[in-house]
This record gives sequence, C-alpha cells and structure tokens, in this order.
Amino acid sequence: MLARLFRRQKDLCPEELVRPYCRKAREALLINDLARAVAYLERGIHVAPDQLDLYLQRAQIFQYGMGDCTRALRDYRHIQRILETQPDQRLAAECRKGIRDMMDSTEPVDM
Repeated sequence: MLARLFRRQKDLCPEELVRPYCRKAREALLINDLARAVAYLERGIHVAPDQLDLYLQRAQIFQYGMGDCTRALRDYRHIQRILETQPDQRLAAECRKGIRDMMDSTEPVDM
C-alpha cells in the first residue's frame, strides 16, 4: 500500500502536491494563526520549491500580518530572481506592490 501511495505522489503535479498545505494555511489565517499559516506554507515550499505563489503568500503574511519586512523582502527577492528566467507578470506585479508598500510605510529616522 505504501508503494502505491508513493507512486501516486509521483503522478501529481506540483499544484496538487501543495494544495493541502495551502488549504491548511488558509484555515490558519482565518483564525489569525499567522505562525501556523507560515509553517504550512514552508512545508509546501519544501515539497514543491518551484511554486512561487507559496513564497508570495508567505511574504505577504510576513509583511502585512507580522510586520517582518526583512523576511518578506527575502521572499520577494527570491521570486524576482526566478522571474528573471521565467517571467510571470502577475507575480512580478505582486512583488513590486509588496516592496513599494514596504518603502511607503518606512518612516525616516530623526537624527
């Protein structure tokens, strides 16, 4: 039976492999459990590291939910590096928006 399960997993496309993690992340977000949502997205990234939407979702949680711009920027930059060889206008626009929002919310430091 276990062999059948592994064989079945090979037949699944990356979107199908990460679907359960995305569903669990959404459920965690609904109850405002941001750390759990990030954990599920990280599991999805481990299973399918080429799924850039997972990095985008995680970046948005870091940025808008947790206020962790450093970690968000790391994910946005990762996406942008991949997009240099695999263009995706929607993802590129989302990254630009997130980075622009970070820059707009940064207040200058008084010296």
